[in-house]
Amino acid sequence: MNTKKALLKKFIDQKQRIIINDLDIRPGEKVLDVGFGDGEFSEIAARLGAEVHATDINTPRLKDAEKVLRDQDLNVTCQVADVRKMPFPDNHFDKVFFLAVLPLVPFEDRNKAISEVIRVTKPGGAIYFSSFNKFRIQLANIFKGTFTKRFTVRKKTGRHIFGYSKKEIMRMLRKEPVMLSSLMSYHPFNRLLLHKKLFRNRITKKPVELIEDFFAKYLKFWSIYYLFKLKKK
Repeated sequence: MNTKKALLKKFIDQKQRIIINDLDIRPGEKVLDVGFGDGEFSEIAARLGAEVHATDINTPRLKDAEKVLRDQDLNVTCQVADVRKMPFPDNHFDKVFFLAVLPLVPFEDRNKAISEVIRVTKPGGAIYFSSFNKFRIQLANIFKGTFTKRFTVRKKTGRHIFGYSKKEIMRMLRKEPVMLSSLMSYHPFNRLLLHKKLFRNRITKKPVELIEDFFAKYLKFWSIYYLFKLKKK
């Protein structure tokens, strides 16, 4: 079975599938996975032939993910590192995953984190970057529903999850040496279309896209998060 087809069969989250389809990795390319969490994107890149370096500030979580990746005999080097000061030289990686990390970075350090990610990326390299929509987080904190629980304040640690609007993200990137290659907003309909075959078969793609465009335009909280693909100049 083709490697990408096998990965698409294993990983069903929409963000994972978009990145799998978009990734064009040549053997030996260096990939950095910042804040790699459970290691799914490190696994994806490694199975496509990349030399992967994965970092996380959470040591226990890193060790657990490292064991899982090691048991699969994947070419992934894991290490504890802070995105605000990464232990890598300039222009070192062909591709970088910076997914759902910015919301966890202290608000006053957000620009520093973005600059570091761009610094270690090679000119012409790709950065996959996602962030939660701030309007969605505000809605979550108002209703406190179970479907929005993950966006609320982390009470045990005292840490907050910060969200940003598209305009705020573009403003942060304005002075950085990057170009916006593509943008995807994750909406509630995305999950519905991905997992509900009956619904997907009965409604054509075009009407659903029109509905999404309408809600995204007039309801700022409609998008759950934004996924950007950036290209370093």
